[in-house]
Amino acid sequence: MKEEGNHLQEELERLREQQHRAVLVAELETLDSITELESEVSQLNFVNNHLEEEIKHHQKIIEDQRQGKMHLLQSLQEQKKEMNELKYQYEQMNAAHTQLFLVKDEEIKNLQKTIGQIKAQLPGDRHDTQTENSDVLREPKVKESLTVENGGENHNLLKSENETSVKGIKEELEIKLLKEQNVSLTKEIHQLSTDEVGKLTQIIQQKDVETPALQARLSPVSHPQDVLYLQQQLQTFTTEREQVLAILNEKVKENSHLKSEHHKMKDLVAVEEAALIQIQEEYRKLPTRFVSSGQGMFRETLQNLSCIRENDIEIEALSQKSHTLLEVFQTFGTGNEKGGFSVNCHQFQGLLEEHNQLRQQVKQMEEWKHQKELLPLQAQAVVDGENHSKLEADHTGLIQSDELSDTKLGQDQQCTGQLCNAKALPVGQLDSTSPLLLSASSLSSQSAEVQELRQSLQEKDATIKTLQENNHRLSESMAALSEIESKGHEQTDSEIKQLKAKQDVLLNSLKEKDLLIRAQRDQLLSSNEEFTNKVSENQVWRQAAKILKERVFVLEMDISKLKAENETIIEISKGKEMECQALQETNMRFSVMLREKDLQLETMKEKAHAFEQPLQEKEEDKCGEFSHLATAVESMQEKTIMFQQKTDQVILCLKQKQVENRTLQHEVQHLHDKELRLHQELERLRSHLLESEDSHTWEIWAVEKRELELKKKVMLLEEKLVSSSTTSHQANVQIESPQEQLRMESQQRDEKALQFLLSQEGGTQSALSLSNLQMVQEHFQQEEKAMCPAEFKKEQKEKAEKVEGEALLSLQDEANVVSDSAPRQLDLKEEQTGELTKQSELLQEMLDDTPKKLMNMTSSTEGKVDKGLLRNLFICHFRTPKSKRCEVLRVIGRILDIEKGEMEHLLKEDYGGVTTWMPGWLGGGPKSVPSTPLIPSQQSVWKSSFSEHFVKFLEMESHPAVPPPKLSARAMEL
Repeated sequence: MKEEGNHLQEELERLREQQHRAVLVAELETLDSITELESEVSQLNFVNNHLEEEIKHHQKIIEDQRQGKMHLLQSLQEQKKEMNELKYQYEQMNAAHTQLFLVKDEEIKNLQKTIGQIKAQLPGDRHDTQTENSDVLREPKVKESLTVENGGENHNLLKSENETSVKGIKEELEIKLLKEQNVSLTKEIHQLSTDEVGKLTQIIQQKDVETPALQARLSPVSHPQDVLYLQQQLQTFTTEREQVLAILNEKVKENSHLKSEHHKMKDLVAVEEAALIQIQEEYRKLPTRFVSSGQGMFRETLQNLSCIRENDIEIEALSQKSHTLLEVFQTFGTGNEKGGFSVNCHQFQGLLEEHNQLRQQVKQMEEWKHQKELLPLQAQAVVDGENHSKLEADHTGLIQSDELSDTKLGQDQQCTGQLCNAKALPVGQLDSTSPLLLSASSLSSQSAEVQELRQSLQEKDATIKTLQENNHRLSESMAALSEIESKGHEQTDSEIKQLKAKQDVLLNSLKEKDLLIRAQRDQLLSSNEEFTNKVSENQVWRQAAKILKERVFVLEMDISKLKAENETIIEISKGKEMECQALQETNMRFSVMLREKDLQLETMKEKAHAFEQPLQEKEEDKCGEFSHLATAVESMQEKTIMFQQKTDQVILCLKQKQVENRTLQHEVQHLHDKELRLHQELERLRSHLLESEDSHTWEIWAVEKRELELKKKVMLLEEKLVSSSTTSHQANVQIESPQEQLRMESQQRDEKALQFLLSQEGGTQSALSLSNLQMVQEHFQQEEKAMCPAEFKKEQKEKAEKVEGEALLSLQDEANVVSDSAPRQLDLKEEQTGELTKQSELLQEMLDDTPKKLMNMTSSTEGKVDKGLLRNLFICHFRTPKSKRCEVLRVIGRILDIEKGEMEHLLKEDYGGVTTWMPGWLGGGPKSVPSTPLIPSQQSVWKSSFSEHFVKFLEMESHPAVPPPKLSARAMEL
């Protein structure tokens, strides 16, 4: 009986434990659901904050890009200004060159004319020069003597002669001077004809050769080439401007299209909200008075909840897709800006098509769900209407039946009244006719009639009674029906109120979900708009970079051309300087010749004074010669004047050329300065490009390094998963093996209970081994408990990193593999994302299974303390030191619910005092993780006795985590 009672108590305890575990499991499930919801809320908040940070970051990037764009526009304007200045200077140089060429052409023509005139004059003048030269050479010595004698004679004549002769002498002297000048000029012309005319002809020939070459270089080549080059630049600038304007127009159109789509989506949402409000109002107006309607509402709520869940799933999928699209954009953006990747137009169009397809799918799903919600509501409304019509028909039938019963009752009452009247009439008739009948002889016939009437009266009385009973029954049934209807109405009203409350709750949840859907739609729209804006900005910046590169290339070509032009101009200036030097030398020679001619004129004047007298004698003979000489002298004077004018013109030309050389030198210096500026700008641009390329390469290297690290982490995670699975399997095996041992030994203990006294020592050793095993098991479980959350968190982090790394690898591989067909790439991306999601789900299931297994292991192993084990431990505590037994007994008494006073009294009687060597436990200090006790031979290693382990074990058993252990009946008896 005791054993049966113990078995019943154990079963009751097991049932209580199961109930307690079920309650704990339910609480844990609720807590898990709450924690999951909180984690989802925190994740959503984190995602929202992350998106806000990304928006701020992108706004900063956009502002920086705008500033860079403004700087680039300013630099472009400055370059345009410089190009205009260069064009203006080039035009000025061309005009100056044309003027110089015209002046040189005029000079060449004048020189050619002078040469022709000189050649025409040469044959007539050579004979006179020969005769006069011979006379001059014959009488070189006579000249000096004649000059002295003529000087004295002239002085004497001047004193003696009259004033009239002075005038004639003066005229003769002037004629002589003119003759002398004529002779000197003829000599000079002869000298020029012999020496300098050859030089001048050579110079003229050289200039004739150089001028067509220069004209061939400058006029037909440089000017048209420059004009063509400027026209090409203008065309390129116009095309670039048109391209920029076209791009801006396209972007404006896209923005307007997106705004219109946004407004359309808002209108659709408003229409859907109005439709939902109308449906809700119609749903509220529907009569629901039976249980079937309540069940239908419950089903509708379940369907709505399922639809909401599907909406949430779809929203999460869309948010994940938008997140992946943002990551793709970021990776593309960083890759393109850093590594020089180029996004194809096909890919961009594919992404836009995918975006439009997703929008269409969302619209279709919303319409489908709307229709799916409307159809059951309409069906339910029809069913409710039919039920209502049936109820009304039943009600009208009942009313009609009541009215019929009332009419029947009235008719029955009228019949009863008529019967009573009829009964009274025959009685009166009988009373009135009785004396007559008595007097008459026909009493027999009347008595027969009276009997018949009495029988009919009895029958009528019976029918009246039956009708009254029927009326009473009908009234009772009507009262019962009215009570039943009132109860049914009350029940239906209460159910309607409950359903309305549920409906309000569901409507609130629907509103919240609608708000979430709207918010996520807005986020999707904003993210899509940001994505399109970023893509457009990236394209604009890429085009701007390409244009800048082209402009840099054009500037380099311009600089090279300007260098070549500068070299040609320097060579031309050097040639002109040489010409100027030659002209200066010729000018110096002309000045020297003029000085010599002045000296010769002075000597000829002296000779003229000497030849006055013989000339006076020959005046009469040579009057005709004088006139001829006068004309010759006039012609020679004109020639001298022309020659002086030519010399003046030559000097002016030299001065003009010097001024032009100075202007050319200034222009060359200005061009050198511009070349230096352009070189500086080119160096700055090159340095900027090199820095950007270095940064891009560095970032690409960092990304590759991160990819390698992520791959390594993924490998480590896989290894850890394998190791964790193996360790969990080993732990399961180890946990099952001691449980089986415990069962076997409990069976052996039950079978060998009679031999307990003989095998006490063996029993104590087995108990020690069992306690050690259980302590090891508990220690292993606690370590697993301590390690599980950390490992679980690590595994989750590593799994998230692995998923991110795989996503990044897949996205980078897809970005590197540039294909022509965008749909194929999108299909591959979707397949890869599906595979990654499957892998992540498998890993999540494995990770979710591991804590469940551990919890099952701990729940199955914890709290299962054997009675025999406790008894053996209770016996074995006597082997502990005497100074520590009091603490052990106090803990055991606390577990056995023994009062403190009794325990202290017992301990005082036994030991006379208590030593407190464990104030942490007894004072409610923090719990210590129990360590695995060892065999007494190994106690020196751990530096602790078995009593300490035993006390820790009892503390753990007295304060378990999950579930609390309960002592058996035997332990309580002991």
